[in-house]
Amino acid sequence: MRKVLIIGHNVFDERTAFGKTLSSFFQDWDPNKLAQIYFHSEVPTSHICNHYYRITDKDILNSILRPWGKCVGKVFNKNDIKDGRSSSRTDSGVTRKLYSLGRKRTSGIYLARNAVWTLGNYKNDALINWIRDFSPDVIFFAAGDYAFAYDLTRFIAHDFNIPVIMYCCDDYYINRLNPDSKLSNIVYKGLMKSVNRLSTYVAAIITICDKMTEEYKKIFDVPIYTVYTGYSHSGNPEGNGDGIVYLGNLGFSRYSSLIDIGKALQRIDRRYFIHVYSAEERPHILEQLNKENGIIFHGSVDKDDVIRIISESMLVVHTESFLEQNIYKIQYSVSTKIADLLASGRCIFAYGPNNIASMEYLLDNDAAFVVNSKDELIDALRNALTQPYIREKRIQNAKRLAEDNHSPMVVTQKIREIIDNVGAL
Repeated sequence: MRKVLIIGHNVFDERTAFGKTLSSFFQDWDPNKLAQIYFHSEVPTSHICNHYYRITDKDILNSILRPWGKCVGKVFNKNDIKDGRSSSRTDSGVTRKLYSLGRKRTSGIYLARNAVWTLGNYKNDALINWIRDFSPDVIFFAAGDYAFAYDLTRFIAHDFNIPVIMYCCDDYYINRLNPDSKLSNIVYKGLMKSVNRLSTYVAAIITICDKMTEEYKKIFDVPIYTVYTGYSHSGNPEGNGDGIVYLGNLGFSRYSSLIDIGKALQRIDRRYFIHVYSAEERPHILEQLNKENGIIFHGSVDKDDVIRIISESMLVVHTESFLEQNIYKIQYSVSTKIADLLASGRCIFAYGPNNIASMEYLLDNDAAFVVNSKDELIDALRNALTQPYIREKRIQNAKRLAEDNHSPMVVTQKIREIIDNVGAL
């Protein structure tokens, strides 16, 4: 079993989408042969990996303002893992507000953050010695949209002569030039410069769906593989259930699509509501998640409650936004929660544009009620609510799809084969 250095923005945390994905990839790996470098102000909560190195924006700023100070970053080993914490996040006050601001991902924020990391001293003895002590065989880089992460990965790959496997669960590279924004074009060109510099060391790319794989084959000259996210739990619940539920984040304006569904439900029968379970905190969104819009908001829930809620439901909802700027960002992505929904034993009701990979995936495999237009919502919801035989057909198709593409055994085996087949630089 090879030693793998994982590089990504967030720490292993099986309660987050990113953490669930990594867990499905490496759940059978020897924890002593995994290490992770991450950039968010979090503490490790998972024993899937035993070696962590954290570098935050605050660390980088301190290295600029106080270059005579301590080395940048903090090491966490097996005994430092806080598996009893309810959340891996440690930021609060001003720091938390800064990260919330960063989530807006404006061109100015991209430029500022990349500039700070360029000026900062992450290439320090502490990090170099930590990597040398672990002695990785391969880098697994969870690619994102900040250029500095590519630059850091390239620095390690070059200095330690290590091949890189680049994992892409969102598209940041295709047709991103914006004729209306010079600033966003500067950000994009800077990102692609860093991507191209890293590509010398990339031995393979893993994508989240076949649609992305086919597009990336046109722009990258390396082996490219599709590995779908594994499900973390499966179910075969008894009875039909009677609830309509949505679980997960409301980013990319998914809440607008939920409101469309909620209002359509209210037109069918005032007793129908979508029960939404999410950690969403933004006031301008929460105030719209009300009974008048056919929604009852419950806040966040833990993993055990998620399984129970789904098992007691009739329909589990998946939505995507119809806004052009969001379609542009997620058209090649398949939401990580789809794996769990497919394996849940409950019927999926999916609402979103027809040119998004997640919608195409569900429709092509007849694994959900898929609706691509607001005008079709009421009829589709009536069918989903009143046709148990059609629901059961979709459930069985979904479960077959889950076993073929998303079972932990299938996913883990694919990742192991890719890593084992990557040769030395």
